[in-house]
Amino acid sequence: MQFGIETNIGVDLFDELGPLSGLFNPASRIFWFYLLTAFTIALAVYIVQEKKRNAPSVLKYLFPKEILLHRSAIVDYFYFIINSVIFFLFLGPLMLSTNWVAERSQEIFESLGAPAGLLEISPWIVSAALLVAMDLALYLAHYLSHKIPTLWEFHKIHHSAEVLTPITVFRMHPVDDILNMTLSALSVGVTAGFLEQIGVGPLSLYLVSGVNVFLVAYYVFGYNLRHSHIWLSYGSILSRVLISPAQHQIHHSSLSRHWDKNFGFIFSLWDWFFGTLYVPQTKENFPLGIGGEEKEYSSVWRLYELPFVKSFKRLFSSRINK
Repeated sequence: MQFGIETNIGVDLFDELGPLSGLFNPASRIFWFYLLTAFTIALAVYIVQEKKRNAPSVLKYLFPKEILLHRSAIVDYFYFIINSVIFFLFLGPLMLSTNWVAERSQEIFESLGAPAGLLEISPWIVSAALLVAMDLALYLAHYLSHKIPTLWEFHKIHHSAEVLTPITVFRMHPVDDILNMTLSALSVGVTAGFLEQIGVGPLSLYLVSGVNVFLVAYYVFGYNLRHSHIWLSYGSILSRVLISPAQHQIHHSSLSRHWDKNFGFIFSLWDWFFGTLYVPQTKENFPLGIGGEEKEYSSVWRLYELPFVKSFKRLFSSRINK
């Protein structure tokens, strides 16, 4: 049985065509159309919000060289290229398959006596259910990455970015990626297996070039502004349902009032429910990073090395203290 529901989260650029193939792959978060729509939204933000505040010219506002050419951003660019090659050669083939989990889960549900062919499930419902399952798993992975000290050492490299660009999203340690993709595959796969068992006929969902239609919509409406200097808030009401770019930028803040807030990928409902939601009332200014420690992550090599060094030190010191 083939479900055809791979999530494409975290491995979207790691294919045989190399890192820049993401520009032409709808499963990639930096697909050219998603970047174009983000640019269009950023331009609208400039016209509506910033132009009347005596902001710099539109080109300087949209493409500030102090951000794009910042040493942290340059490390991101090189890390993105090198990490994508490493992932393709070594880690990608070892990742847990969502389809495999779905098949095994459906078999388990069948063996447990779950009713078969109970409901006729609309592809819209299937698409939404799998998106919610993926998002909940990513929230959980993100939460654990902040709360478990060893995992935090690996996730810390993402927060060590001193500036944000759309490429900063790929400033993720392979250990962090493995956690995200494993929990996503388990959550989406089990959900798909259950729906396949109780549904009438083969499971189907709405895809755009092989990607969940709802995920495509999320990418189109400004996803790439999450890691940018463009402040875009969804307001006090919608921000309790969806994570805005402004809310994710706050997640990168080094101010204590912003710590461990806004873990959500798409939905802020999880943050609201678990008490980790922070909704800005107005535009906020804050430093990015991890309180000065970000200076240590000054090269591609140190992004790979430091998490292992620091996690081993933490483990060793904890054993001594016992």
